[in-house]
Amino acid sequence: MKNRALPRNEYLIMDVFWNSETPLTGRDLKEVFPDWNYPYIVNMLTKLEEKQMIAEHGTISYGTGRARKFVPAVSRSEYAAGLISACGIHDDSIADVTVAFVKESCSEGGGAYEKLNHIIDELKEKSTQLQG
Repeated sequence: MKNRALPRNEYLIMDVFWNSETPLTGRDLKEVFPDWNYPYIVNMLTKLEEKQMIAEHGTISYGTGRARKFVPAVSRSEYAAGLISACGIHDDSIADVTVAFVKESCSEGGGAYEKLNHIIDELKEKSTQLQG
């Protein structure tokens, strides 16, 4: 995966993939984006596959033809981590970025503090085990 932001429409397609529990075809995406023509959707799928954002996951028969099914090859979190890394955020500043992100997202709820505290506790326990 290239560590660059996806163009808007490619991101919209990835959002559908990330929210889907099943593999998707170009025809499935045509139902989600009825204003887009089918060759455009196939072109977007090709680009996302070249960028290693999606991977083929079998085929399905449609009348006399077949369609390839795809699944995300990169999670939303992995994509976001790649963007952060591309911005120059690495080991030395990851804690600062995490704190800033938690402050920004806490108004939405979701238990971010609890999850982070749990992760910190696990890391402390592993560190203690390694030292002892």
